[in-house]
Amino acid sequence: MEITRNKFISTVLLAVLVTAAVTVCIQSALIYFHKDPRVVANVYFYEGTGADAVLIGESGNLITNLGENRTLLALNGTATQLQAIAVGNESSIDQTDTGLTTEATTSGFGRVACNVTAAWMNSGDYSLNYTASFDATATIAVNSAILCWSTTPSAQDAYAISFLTDGTQHQFPSGSRLTVVWAITSNCN
Repeated sequence: MEITRNKFISTVLLAVLVTAAVTVCIQSALIYFHKDPRVVANVYFYEGTGADAVLIGESGNLITNLGENRTLLALNGTATQLQAIAVGNESSIDQTDTGLTTEATTSGFGRVACNVTAAWMNSGDYSLNYTASFDATATIAVNSAILCWSTTPSAQDAYAISFLTDGTQHQFPSGSRLTVVWAITSNCN
């Protein structure tokens, strides 16, 4: 049996088209069933010290656009570690925010370096706690916080932003302490 040139070209084109169609189907299936990694955070606000500390607010947070971009950089090993928490008063928070417009820099509530601890690890998932304490040297009111890369006051480097509760200001009299615990949980499954 002799294969003509037209049959040969038709067979090759059919094989290429079938291969391309199968490849597209496989890629579509992989995308459909793929679960993106999630980074979820919870923010806890305590007033007082040691065993006398009282939870005064618990809030979710909003990961900023800058934070999302830096998360991508962290996945390829080129991002700087998160290292500070700052507090302030915001009328609103938005994903486009890069910092606090009213960051506290006085009364003992300036930006503070965090203590970072691994809360738990399980099969590729993990939680890190970022903790910072602020000791009031004068009465100060705050309603919001940011988790950031720099300890430089007012630097525009917010990974995430959060209200203390519903955005209402909370008064801290001189001698009181605010402790912020920011729990970052990564689910890579």
